[in-house]
Amino acid sequence: KFNEGDTDMLVFYERIEYKLKGELFEHVSHMVTKGVDHWHTAISRTVGLPAAISAKMILNGEITSRGVLFPWVAEVYDPVLDELAELGIAYSSYDTKIKYSQYH
Repeated sequence: KFNEGDTDMLVFYERIEYKLKGELFEHVSHMVTKGVDHWHTAISRTVGLPAAISAKMILNGEITSRGVLFPWVAEVYDPVLDELAELGIAYSSYDTKIKYSQYH
């Protein structure tokens, strides 16, 4: 339970190795987001804001696709990520060529 003045922090880190045309690469994504206060937590903001932004886009006719949409539909995720970045919630990612892998 949060007390008055308490905040939380969300730390996301993802590392994926992959092969492309016979060469090894790693993709790294990361994000650190801090809660504003005991009510507007990092977890509630990273879960609630994307849903709220998506609902607003549906009501404004910005999302025209119907049914259950996969999260990788650009019509949805590009504007949602852009608006989240404006609200201070953004992740960084990069790809690097690697020589060795513990998996391949």
